[in-house]
Amino acid sequence: MKKALILFVFSVFANVACAQPSKSYYFADTLIDIFTDIRNEPFPLEESKKKGDLPFKSILKLAVHREQVFDRAYSRLKILGNLDDATFKESAEIFSVSIVLLQISNSDIKNYAESVLNSPELVMKQGTTLRKIAELKGASEDAWKAYAESSSIVTYPLMDGVTSLKEFKQQDPQKMMQPIKKLRLTKAEIELLKMHLQKSFGQVLADNTKAGYIDVPAIVMWRFLNDDWIPASD
Repeated sequence: MKKALILFVFSVFANVACAQPSKSYYFADTLIDIFTDIRNEPFPLEESKKKGDLPFKSILKLAVHREQVFDRAYSRLKILGNLDDATFKESAEIFSVSIVLLQISNSDIKNYAESVLNSPELVMKQGTTLRKIAELKGASEDAWKAYAESSSIVTYPLMDGVTSLKEFKQQDPQKMMQPIKKLRLTKAEIELLKMHLQKSFGQVLADNTKAGYIDVPAIVMWRFLNDDWIPASD
């Protein structure tokens, strides 16, 4: 009942406050959808193991799922890059590089899992298998780290006064020391985005101790929105 009431209030607030959402709101809200989609995994490896699935079958299930998720994320970032604003385009393009790295790593994992399932004799070569798994694990770790580290770039288009990431980085150092205080989001839009993050990521936003690379973009966005900003006028 309580959950239903929260969802009802959220939907009413969204319809009233953002009947015509700004481009900045659309950009941030779409990114949160991407973060959420990437984090949701219907095939957790531990649960798959409990069901009796072979290790590589579990890995293949997850890889197939992630392949679809990463493809959706890349497609949505391409759409954001088409928004009529240089900062949206630059930010989406830079962040999409991390998605491409995840796609490449995941494709390698998927292909290897398929090859092992189709040719069980590969598992008998234990030394080769262990080396390959270590190699794939290392590449995956690097890709997820890049995803986490590039997440701050998507907050730049939300700041009022940043018209181009390239120009912003090349401007006078003294000017860069003067912090931007205003957002291109209204107070209502900021609150809606925070509600979206809370609904999707919940406790991890309050307690980061159990967070992984996969949670970092949401945490970065959460901290950004909760900073001491001057919102745009309604």
